[in-house]
Amino acid sequence: MAYPFSDFKYSDGLTVMGISFCTAIVCEAISWVLIYRTNSYKNLRSSIDKASKKLETMKTDSQKINIKKSKTKKLTVLRQASKNQVVTCLSSSSSLGVW
Repeated sequence: MAYPFSDFKYSDGLTVMGISFCTAIVCEAISWVLIYRTNSYKNLRSSIDKASKKLETMKTDSQKINIKKSKTKKLTVLRQASKNQVVTCLSSSSSLGVW
């Protein structure tokens, strides 16, 4: 099969690079559809952002004892939301890996 640049010295390498580039774009598009566009991901992302902001404000006002308890609660909420977000991304990424 004759390629358009078959006489070119690096034609095989450029063909492989082109195919890998196109495959990467397709995989990223599928990831965007399966992960980043879903409502569950958007909700998890907003809850992580809110918890991060609250935790930052608590770090500046960490002089009271009651704030420490609330700070640890916010930290656990933030960790749980991060775990949920990783699980959401992992399920879609594993389906891409099988593909």
